[in-house]
Amino acid sequence: AGDLFQAAVSGDQEWLSFSLRRTLSPSQPNKQGLTVLHVAAQHGRLDCVKLLVEAYCVDVNASCPCGRRPLHMVLSPQSKPHSHTCIIYLLQHGAQHNSTDEGLTPLHMAAAEGLKNCVETLVEVGADTHAIDKHGHTPLDLARLWGHRVIAFLKNAMWQRDKKKEMEERKALQNLRHNLMWLYRTAESKEKSMLDLPHRGCTAKPGDSPWTEVAMHLAEELELGHY
Repeated sequence: AGDLFQAAVSGDQEWLSFSLRRTLSPSQPNKQGLTVLHVAAQHGRLDCVKLLVEAYCVDVNASCPCGRRPLHMVLSPQSKPHSHTCIIYLLQHGAQHNSTDEGLTPLHMAAAEGLKNCVETLVEVGADTHAIDKHGHTPLDLARLWGHRVIAFLKNAMWQRDKKKEMEERKALQNLRHNLMWLYRTAESKEKSMLDLPHRGCTAKPGDSPWTEVAMHLAEELELGHY
C-alpha cells in the first residue's frame, strides 16, 4: 500500500499501474482515510487521476472520515499549477461541486487559495456562492480574509444569483395572481349563470360564494403588492 501512495505522490503512472495490480483494492484508504485518488488529486497528478478513474473506476466522490473528497484535495497548494485541469476533469466525471469538508465546499477552498480559474469554473457549474461554512463564512469572506483577486468575481456572482432568485420569485407571484384572477372570473361567471335558475324559492345573489370573496381579496392584496 505504501508504494501505491508514493507512486501517486510522485506522479509516476507506470509505478502506480504496477502497484495497483498488486493491491487488493484501488480504493483502499491510508491511515488518514484517504484513497490513492485523494492523494493523486492533492498533488495535481492528472495522469494518475485519469488512470484511477478510467481504468480502475475509483469513485470520484469517495469521502474520507472528515468529509474530504478528491475535489477538495485538488484545491490545495500542492496541486498547483495543475489545479484547474484536474478540477475540470473531476467535474466532467461526476464530482459533486457542493459537497462539504467539515463545512467547506470546494468553492470555499478555491476562494481561500485564490485559484481564480477554479473559482470561475465552480461558479459556472452551479456551486453555491452563498454557502456558509461552520464558522459562518461564505467563499467571498474567505477571499477577503486572504486578500485574493477573486473578490470582485465572487461579489458579482452573488449579485447575479440574488437577481435571478428575485426574478424567479416575481414570476411565481405573477403566475399566482394570474391563477387567482382566473379563479375569481370563473366563480363570477358561475354565479351569474345561477341567477337564471331558481334556488330553493329564492334568487342567488352575486357574492354569495365564499370562494369568490377569497379570490377577490387575494387578487386585491397581490395588486397592492402585499405578497
